[in-house]
Amino acid sequence: MRFLALACMLIAVPAWGDEITDCERYAVELSKRLSLGIIKAEIERGDTLSQNVFQDKVGTVVVASEIMGFARITYDKGPKRQRFVCLHPGDKKKPIYFGAFYE
Repeated sequence: MRFLALACMLIAVPAWGDEITDCERYAVELSKRLSLGIIKAEIERGDTLSQNVFQDKVGTVVVASEIMGFARITYDKGPKRQRFVCLHPGDKKKPIYFGAFYE
C-alpha cells in the first residue's frame, strides 16, 4: 500500500527536465510564493523564442540556458502577451529566474 501511495505522488508531480516547460511551471510557482497573481504561463514556441545555451555563473549558480521571447501570461485579472526571460541551470533542475516585462 505504501508503494502505491508513493507511486501516485511521483506521478502527480512531474520531474523538472524540459527547460521551456520548466520555465512555465516556475513562473506560476514563483507567483504563488510572491503573490504576483500569475495563474498560467504559456511560452510561445516558434520564431519569437530564443534559447541561448551557455555555461556561466550568476552569483554562485550555474546557468546553462537563457530563454527569451513572448509568453501569454494569465493573471488573476486576465491574460496578457508579454516578453519574458528565464534562466535555467539545466541538469533537470528548476529555473533560477523568470521575469515578464510590460511593453
